[in-house]
Amino acid sequence: MSEDCPRCATVDGGHYCRASINEDGWYCGGCATKLGYRPDLDRELIESKVMGFLMDLHTENLVYVSNSDMGDYIAAGVARRCRELGRYDQQTILKEIFADPNMGAEGHAAYWAKQAAEVPK
Repeated sequence: MSEDCPRCATVDGGHYCRASINEDGWYCGGCATKLGYRPDLDRELIESKVMGFLMDLHTENLVYVSNSDMGDYIAAGVARRCRELGRYDQQTILKEIFADPNMGAEGHAAYWAKQAAEVPK
């Protein structure tokens, strides 16, 4: 980890990121101290940042992630794409989440379209 929490010295994965309009969303997992804008954590923990945003979207009923395997698969693909692009900001992450095939017409949307088509008119 690049830097420990100034209050409790939590290290090695003890940080989490919540959506924040100013990219100021990193917190300590041990004591919830706001760590603020942390591009180093954005790069190091991109999978965690993506998963946090994906779960925030799921919790707010904006997307549906059927199980943890699906969430892990989407997060890994989005994190890989962010690394390829060299972009770790939340707008890129959100764009890539919605562009992921599991969230688009080939995956989630296709499933629900099929469910709707089976309902009698």
